[in-house]
Amino acid sequence: MIADLSNWSDFKCSQLFDQISTNTKKVKTKECKEAGKYPVVDQGASVVAGYVDDETKLIELESPVCIFGDHTRAIKWIDFNFVPGADGTKVLKPKDFLNPRFFYYLLNSIYIEDKGYARHFKLLKSADVKVPSLDEQQRISDKLDLVLAKVEAAQARLDKIPTILKRFRQSVLAAATSGELTKDWREKNNDCVNSLTEFFITEYDGKKLGELPQGWGYVSFKDAADIKSNLIDPRLTPDAIHLAPNHIEANTGKILELVTVEQDGVKSNKHQFYSGQIIYSKIRPYLNKVCTVDFEGVCSADMYPIVAKVDREYLLSVMLSDEFVNYTSQKQGRVVLPKINQKALNKIPIPVPPDTEQVEVSRLTSELLSKAEVIEKQYKAGKARLDRLAQSILSRAFRGDLFLPLSQSTASDFGKTRNSFSKLKTESGKLNDTSISGITESHTDQNKDSNQAFSIRPHDLDKEFEAKSEILRLLKANRRTSRSLQEIFDAFENTSFEVIDNIFIEIRKLLKLNLIEQIGNGANSKFKAK
Repeated sequence: MIADLSNWSDFKCSQLFDQISTNTKKVKTKECKEAGKYPVVDQGASVVAGYVDDETKLIELESPVCIFGDHTRAIKWIDFNFVPGADGTKVLKPKDFLNPRFFYYLLNSIYIEDKGYARHFKLLKSADVKVPSLDEQQRISDKLDLVLAKVEAAQARLDKIPTILKRFRQSVLAAATSGELTKDWREKNNDCVNSLTEFFITEYDGKKLGELPQGWGYVSFKDAADIKSNLIDPRLTPDAIHLAPNHIEANTGKILELVTVEQDGVKSNKHQFYSGQIIYSKIRPYLNKVCTVDFEGVCSADMYPIVAKVDREYLLSVMLSDEFVNYTSQKQGRVVLPKINQKALNKIPIPVPPDTEQVEVSRLTSELLSKAEVIEKQYKAGKARLDRLAQSILSRAFRGDLFLPLSQSTASDFGKTRNSFSKLKTESGKLNDTSISGITESHTDQNKDSNQAFSIRPHDLDKEFEAKSEILRLLKANRRTSRSLQEIFDAFENTSFEVIDNIFIEIRKLLKLNLIEQIGNGANSKFKAK
């Protein structure tokens, strides 16, 4: 069904606003403080970038404005007096024939290709847009406020999951490297041998080290691993894999991408590394960039190829732990570009369990962290769906479809997003510092094909659906009167995200079964029982 946009007027986006000059008022990021009298709004992701006390820089508003980031494409709704940020912060005041909130949503609906840190404002100004009457603008913006507030609330809850996952991973690593993770295992295997007993130490940097379980002990890093140095000219092997610090994710041990020497344009000497080694970045040790490799290649001279003398996966767990990062960060030299040298690294204390227990620790750690990986993938998928859903809602609004039943694809996104978030909420709730062993298998059920939500069911199920349909009952209450989608929404006390979703699905089902009819198109659509 195509919406009727005949009453909407065509404009270039540049015709919809006046630009407020910031030439004498903008301030640079370095001038901002954490606290002050006046908030600074720039083109960054955060609403407020900082504060200043200079009143002469203040822009005083009579009505809300929008900020557009020339470099970042960020769009912000601003309804308070503020000081503009430096170059790239465009302040846009909507024309009088526009509802300010409608203008904000309209800007967000415009697709602007990402040109990196190039300028994007000219692309925004040249965009073609359609604008309805002020009354319709108000109706659309009110509905978007309602629906998108629910999307934003879901996004806010979803954004807590990375912190939960980070805390969980560190909880696992702390338990793994302190003996807590294998406490039950040791009760049944108390005759294990530790081959590094002769290298045990009890102090580090003049301080006594903490207690460890029986059979465990601390050794210096040099007794748990060998740091290798084998500088070669990488240009002799252009097809070799090149690993640099930016190729490794902080704190997780994940390799983000694999590129060749030729692809990276490498010229200066690099360390040769081999399969089975650990690669550790000595630059900014607080970032904790470390990984294992099962292939050969070359790595940055700012990284150490390491050969483990203990179980490799266990040593990786130690190096990923907060305790190890604390030690290395304390020993980093220089201020401008902190790094830890080999001498300091070789002295870091490493907690070492008996040989066979190292293998068991690695097995349990891998098992637990793999569950976090599953949840992280679900989180990313859920976040992508929410982002897509928000853009889909905006797209519907500005093609006149906001008050029509959802298409199958959009309804599917509603359902999948809700189901994914429900799964994440269940799974992430089990990730905590005190109950590592309480993690259950992650959900593997996949969402049913979205087409099933709209298919015609057998006759007896259709009759059951007809009898239970609250929307049909509402429309039958007065067969002579047709109701708009907004009136149907208003009839429900609870207009949660899920309820709105189900209303769209139910209306489409009723139309399919020919139990109701649609009168009119677009935003003026109404529905009536047959």
